[in-house]
Amino acid sequence: MKELIELISQYDPSYPQNLRGVSSEELLELEQLVGRPLPGRLKAFLRSMGKAPGNVLAPGCWPRAERIRHFYQGERRHRLSPRYIFIATSAQPQGREYFYDCGLLAEAEDCPIVQARQGMGGAPGEAFAPAFPSLRDMLFWVAFQTKRMEALPFRVFLRPSDRNAGYGAAETAAMILEDLEELMPRLGFRRLPSTSAQNPLFERGDAALAAHGSAAPQDLSVVLAAAQVRERARLWDLIANTTLLI
Repeated sequence: MKELIELISQYDPSYPQNLRGVSSEELLELEQLVGRPLPGRLKAFLRSMGKAPGNVLAPGCWPRAERIRHFYQGERRHRLSPRYIFIATSAQPQGREYFYDCGLLAEAEDCPIVQARQGMGGAPGEAFAPAFPSLRDMLFWVAFQTKRMEALPFRVFLRPSDRNAGYGAAETAAMILEDLEELMPRLGFRRLPSTSAQNPLFERGDAALAAHGSAAPQDLSVVLAAAQVRERARLWDLIANTTLLI
């Protein structure tokens, strides 16, 4: 979690002062309650900030030991398949719960993250939807959104255009992400190495862009933020003219 803390500290230097993690004994008790080993990435996060994750603007998306414990002390744990591990609840968007999907792996470093409506995860007939390819992607994407992009006052949300020449959703999403990887460095942005190709993060001194592809191409979303409204409009125009985003 050193990389994550270093990233957030670039935008909020006081951030590390408010972190508090769980002990090895508490982590072992949590694994016993869950009934299976926790992935290495989640254990590292909980050790660093599992009790107090600091001042984040989207606290519900951050795993908290007490919330995981509360879930597994309740009745809902009995209807959840053992392939899933509850990790977090977020009030936005629209009350979502997040789960690891670790399949039958006895131990893993990281796993895909899926989501469900709040209170419905594991319920009969309630399908899980892809959210992030890994907890690493989720944590860095949320941190960048809340600590970097929220500091830029002029934002715009972009979506795939209908002018996709007959390509399907998956092809369109792949083309957009590939085009962004090529275009953004030419516009002076650096690509943060923290996330996968599905969730690229770009920044420069006066602007930032975050794309979120999850594993469902129809859900591709892109957020552009800038310090000046005219620069946001200029970048928006360049992106719209170069990619299949509008």
